[in-house]
Amino acid sequence: MKKIFALLTLVYLLTTINTIGLAEDKIENKNILRIGVLLPLSGEFEDIGQSFLKAIQLGLYDISNKNIKIFPKDSKANALDSYNSAKEFESQGINIVIGPIFYKSRYL
Repeated sequence: MKKIFALLTLVYLLTTINTIGLAEDKIENKNILRIGVLLPLSGEFEDIGQSFLKAIQLGLYDISNKNIKIFPKDSKANALDSYNSAKEFESQGINIVIGPIFYKSRYL
């Protein structure tokens, strides 16, 4: 009987500790600003896209705010890929989207 009681107590404590940790993770995730960045990271304008990405990363490093995360996606400098990436951002719960940086990459 003592073993069963000890086992049940242990299981209860482990599940309680795990659910508290999950709740804290959810609260922490709500405070994170998620920024999506649409850049041409491949193709004709790869150099420009890489430069923009490095500039954004440097800016985030300078402000050193752990509550801001960037999520870069390759727009490939065309409208369809930009649109598909923006839809992915929407499904991921991204708060802000920067880009696309070229006019011909806009999806009309």
